[in-house]
This record gives sequence, C-alpha cells and structure tokens, in this order.
Amino acid sequence: MSIGTNNQILTAGTAAFKYMIVAIPGGWAIKDGVAGQFASADNWGSNPLIANRASPGGWETFNITYRGNYRWSISANVNGRFVQVGSNRLLVASSSTPSTFTFEPTTPASTSWSLQIYNKVAPCAGGNYATIKLFLADYVQLNLQQGQTYMVNGTSISNLGLGIQENGMYCRCCGPESGCINPDNAGMQLQPVNRGDCQSFQLNDPFYCGAHPPNAKKFVAVALSGNWPNCVAVLTRLPNAPNCDYSC
Repeated sequence: MSIGTNNQILTAGTAAFKYMIVAIPGGWAIKDGVAGQFASADNWGSNPLIANRASPGGWETFNITYRGNYRWSISANVNGRFVQVGSNRLLVASSSTPSTFTFEPTTPASTSWSLQIYNKVAPCAGGNYATIKLFLADYVQLNLQQGQTYMVNGTSISNLGLGIQENGMYCRCCGPESGCINPDNAGMQLQPVNRGDCQSFQLNDPFYCGAHPPNAKKFVAVALSGNWPNCVAVLTRLPNAPNCDYSC
C-alpha cells in the first residue's frame, strides 16, 4: 500500500513510498514493503518517520483510526501525536489534531488466491437483515444474507485485512463516543498471516468510529479451511453471543 500521494517515510535516509500495515500487540506497525524494516517515530516522535528497525517496539507502534470517507488518521503511541505531512513531504508524528490519509492497496501479482465466504450467521433474535457486510480493498461493500456465499479474490484484500461487519446493533463497551452512533454495527478484520496456508489468518479488532466500536469477534466465529490458493471461511454466530441492543 502507499499512504496518500507522494508522502514519504525515510528508509535509512532514502525516501520510500510503499509500506505494509502490520497488526502487532498494542496497535499497528508500518513496514517498508521493499526493505522489510519497520517505521519508527524517533526522538519521541520529533523526527520524521524512518523505517530502520528490524522489529517493532514502542516507538514503532501506531494507532490507526477510521475517520470516514475512506480516510484514516495515524498516531504514534510514543507521544500520542498524530502523523502529519511535514517539510519535503516527510511524515512526522507531531500534530495535536488528526490529519487523514488514504490507503492505496498494492498487491504483488504472485499472491493470486481466493477466499470463499460462507455466511451462516443467524440474525439476532427477532431480526431480519443481511447479517454480514464485507469491505474489500477497492472500497466495494457487499451485504450477505444468512446462507449466501461469495468468492473473494485475494488481491482485493488489503494489507489491513478483509473487513467483516456483523450488521446487528450493539452498544459500545464504554458509553457514547463523540461523532459515533450507539448502538452500532460490530466489525473486525480478517488478515492473512502466511500467504500459502489457508489456516494462517488472524482476526484483528475494528478501527472505525471511536476508540471502542463493537467488536465482531464477540459475535462471529470464523472457521478456515481449504488448500492454498483456494481457501474457505465459514462464518457462524457464536453460541454465547449477546443479542442485539436497540438502545443503550
């Protein structure tokens, strides 16, 4: 993926443009897609981001928050500041207010594979709605009724993963959040870990509106199978999943 247009992260002093977003404990890391180094907010975020770390630590941990209209903000854990475009279009974590970026997916041609989605998620008790919405890398959104299936081309899954939303309404864990509806749909990201193994995926937390959106991992189970490059994901409602909330 690239971040915006011509915005740069230094790589050992040389400008780079293509990166991967990688889920790590405590947040996300930004990895140079060519050299494989992780971006760091050096000097407590005062220096421009530079991808020169072999592994991510505290200075290489970021939060990514969806701000609507397919734009995200990035903040550094080390100082809580938002990444903005500084001089020479270098990115630096120095702003008290969020700048937003578009993530433009890039996928190597050698990673051709497919993921057959089977939606077996039942609606909440008394509900009648398409229970699953898929969010693909090209901003396509697709609703699936219980019993429907859809073949996802692996090239349409971004480095952030395949967005999966359970379309029931659920209360946020910690009360209302500014600019967000409550109750809201529940989301998560299905992210490939080892391309070449249909069982090597991880489920990541949602990152849309607010710090505590409802998490679909509490409601939806994902069973993976198949033989690479033809993978299968079966979605079902967890037996102990709470029912929908119609007010909070």
